[in-house]
Amino acid sequence: MKIAVAITLLCGIQLTVCLSVAIAVHPGGYSFWQDTMSELGADHSDSGEPNPIGSKVYNTSLAVGTLGLAVMWLVVPGAFIGNRVLARTVSVVGVLSVVGMIIDALTPADTAAFGHMLGNGLLGVGGISALCVTSAAILSKSKRHWIYASLTALVLALAGIHFYQYANHFWFDGEWTWFAPVAQKLLLISAVTWIVWGVLAAALSAQSKARPV
Repeated sequence: MKIAVAITLLCGIQLTVCLSVAIAVHPGGYSFWQDTMSELGADHSDSGEPNPIGSKVYNTSLAVGTLGLAVMWLVVPGAFIGNRVLARTVSVVGVLSVVGMIIDALTPADTAAFGHMLGNGLLGVGGISALCVTSAAILSKSKRHWIYASLTALVLALAGIHFYQYANHFWFDGEWTWFAPVAQKLLLISAVTWIVWGVLAAALSAQSKARPV
């Protein structure tokens, strides 16, 4: 469990550092609240300028970040879901989001649009499905974990909002609103916090169970 915590913390740190680098070197400038994350991983900016450094830094960071996501889906459901079969099923479904994240990292939005949308689809469907069941288990124990339960509800709401806006725009030609990138960034911040917190909570729970009475 200590390895799981270390991997999750390192993934969170590297994601923060690499995102900062990718934003700093993005040609033409990058607005954190107005531009999407996919633009950081694109080979070219919206103005057509090449983005060789930023895209590699961002996409590599995304690929490395899948380790933290995978660890989370392997340990968090089991810590909060009482039924072991259900917990393992949720972990398997959650791994779909890991596959989607890897596909995202390998398919820049501007040069491999279909693959990028497929990756986002797996990330959204797999992640939200597993999150719903895990959230229900966490919220049912909200008296003991009320702060984490509140964060869980926020992550679930933001994930639903962002996935709806993404699917509506890219899959059904709906309008792309100003709130879409804002929801994406709020989801990023809250989800990273939720993942690290969840793995730490799972580790503390395992440690307390292993302690002799």
